[in-house]
Amino acid sequence: MDDPRLPKTLLTRFDYLHSVGFLLTSVCMNTNDEKVIKRYLENGGNDIYCDLVVPKKITIDTMYESKSIIAFRHSKPLYEYHFVVVPVEHIFDLSDPKCEKVSGEIFRVIRQLMQQMDFQKTGAKIEINNGPFQTSKHLHFHVYGGKIHTNLV
Repeated sequence: MDDPRLPKTLLTRFDYLHSVGFLLTSVCMNTNDEKVIKRYLENGGNDIYCDLVVPKKITIDTMYESKSIIAFRHSKPLYEYHFVVVPVEHIFDLSDPKCEKVSGEIFRVIRQLMQQMDFQKTGAKIEINNGPFQTSKHLHFHVYGGKIHTNLV
């Protein structure tokens, strides 16, 4: 059965399952976390960041944390360098006015982490999924750099 929360014109059932599978494996650091996230998704959870990441109900490799944002290494990186930056307060997407309160800090931290990881040599890609394209309904930024992991292509 298709998930009624998703717009039919944007995501097929395959896209949704692929996204949920990616979400399940992308945030998990261990098998216990996988079980927690699987149970969370089966029970209809749709904001893994507010519900599991920010309160640290699952293991994350934190790179930066403040009262406003948290940045952590992606547990299943697509590239040599891959981290995620998330506002602590729930912000749905870029259209949310609360985004303006944290956007400066988010980009400052992204820049600092990119410098620490020497992204000047490798280049970088910053990805923001907005609105219905988000698997987790919480604003988040993926930052990629370095060589792509060819076993994922």
